[in-house]
Amino acid sequence: MAVLVGADFFTVVVLTWRGLATYYVLFFLHLDSRRVTLGGITRHPTEAWMTQIARNAVDERSGCLRACRYLLHDRDSKFCASFKDVLRSEGVSCLALPPRSPNLHAFAERWVRSVRQECLSKLILFGEGALQRALKEFIEHFHLERNHQGKGNALLFPTATIHDVFGTCARPGLRPSQRTILFELAAAVCLARSQADFSLVLWLCRSAEQAARMA
Repeated sequence: MAVLVGADFFTVVVLTWRGLATYYVLFFLHLDSRRVTLGGITRHPTEAWMTQIARNAVDERSGCLRACRYLLHDRDSKFCASFKDVLRSEGVSCLALPPRSPNLHAFAERWVRSVRQECLSKLILFGEGALQRALKEFIEHFHLERNHQGKGNALLFPTATIHDVFGTCARPGLRPSQRTILFELAAAVCLARSQADFSLVLWLCRSAEQAARMA
């Protein structure tokens, strides 16, 4: 599964100055690591837009498909011939799934359910910028903070955890001020988690990690 990536679309209705607007979100999901990459957001997924997304995906420096060989997708007509041609020219084969077979695209379908239930359903988004920011922060939370049943309830890409911070607090030789700062950071992370404030959780974890290194 290390060479397999799934791609899919989902739609989000966003409030704008001209009323409600539907945005199409394209994402790529690496099946082995479960890493999610946001391909793009647009109101009009034209052939030219899809071709540019394909070029970005196979970019030799930052493309999410540069180390993969197969791209799984459904039979949505937005996955046009020019999109497939660009990927094929870089050694990535597109595999179209059979019609009406969501179970064959289970990882992607499950991620769409997660982002809808855990993030988008709790927000009123105003404009494309708000949607971009919400998805970016949820993807960071998905990678760094969210436990995954399919991975033994482990974090996908763990950084410094709250247990690490508390362990540092108990380390001998710390000054009282250092110990107090670390305990306060750990408590703040726990509170932010309970309030589902993903951006605050990430910022506090990074601050705790820096404080632990300084200690």
